[in-house]
Amino acid sequence: MLMLWIILLLKIKDWISEARKGNPIIPEGTTIIEDYQFRGREYTTHIIIPKGVTTIGRAAFGDCERLTSITIPSSVATIKEHAFSGCAALKNIEIEGDLTTIATCTFYGCRSLAKLLIPANLITICPKAFYGCTSLISITIPSNVTTIGDHAFSFCTSLTSVTIPSSVKYIGHDALRGCLNLVEIYVEPGSYADIFMKALYPKNPEYIKYP
Repeated sequence: MLMLWIILLLKIKDWISEARKGNPIIPEGTTIIEDYQFRGREYTTHIIIPKGVTTIGRAAFGDCERLTSITIPSSVATIKEHAFSGCAALKNIEIEGDLTTIATCTFYGCRSLAKLLIPANLITICPKAFYGCTSLISITIPSNVTTIGDHAFSFCTSLTSVTIPSSVKYIGHDALRGCLNLVEIYVEPGSYADIFMKALYPKNPEYIKYP
């Protein structure tokens, strides 16, 4: 019994030490990362989310300005609003699971985000989900997505190419506003996206591409 207590105390000591350095250890067995739990941690550069976590709370990692990469395991079913907003150094994010919704402002202002793997089962991209992700160059929206919310990709100023599947039935107000370098929009002929983009860019029909 004494040995078990010693091992437990050593683990707690390691956890405290790591937390002070800025990279918190999320214990195995955790299922919910609470709202605002790690928000604004100045020296956090990486976080490992263990398998078994099902929910990432509102602004849970918001404004962790030095966070550079994160992998979201397949167990995660819900990511709430602003979960990673303001993570200015976040370059890569991989979502492994069957997430169906990217919530409002999830990656708002992640201006270093250059690589994004969107889950194939995604259905909804909520308003301002990727607003101001100024390093994104290309986006391929999965074939199950039906809704792209207002300002979803606004001011992604490096974005040059986007692929929108025929499954999309709604594109919100100013979804691509401020994407000044966008010159390739791949759509299916006759699809909602095709009609929408032709109306959006009446003077630049050459932007509309077909697979």
